[in-house]
Amino acid sequence: MLIHARGPWNAECVEAFGQDYRQAMTTLGAGKWADLITLIGESLFTPDAESSLRNRIVQIHQLGLTHVALNLTNSTVQLSSIMQSQRLYRGTSISLNTFSHQQEAMDWLKTQGFYTCDDETHQHQEAVKKLNSA
Repeated sequence: MLIHARGPWNAECVEAFGQDYRQAMTTLGAGKWADLITLIGESLFTPDAESSLRNRIVQIHQLGLTHVALNLTNSTVQLSSIMQSQRLYRGTSISLNTFSHQQEAMDWLKTQGFYTCDDETHQHQEAVKKLNSA
């Protein structure tokens, strides 16, 4: 499943995204799953959005999220994004790793026992290209 979102990220945006995300993951019904997240541009959260997202992460972990691969290839604020992401996942048992290239992220997910559908991976890559050119 692909979810594409673009900032600015405030609490209202996170809340709407979180509702859509939770419904999609509940419908999926997977026992254990991972996220591949691609950051684009200045993908940072306001303090209220960060707090809201942190709450969402704790909730979604209960639905089976165990690993997150964060692709920073297209991020203009990589160090800040890494620090913010570490705060978001701190204290959870979700394994967070950051990568400079999407293929590295996907390879890591495979070593953790996850796979991606080639069609969805291609759709994701095309969507990232469109967002980058917009």
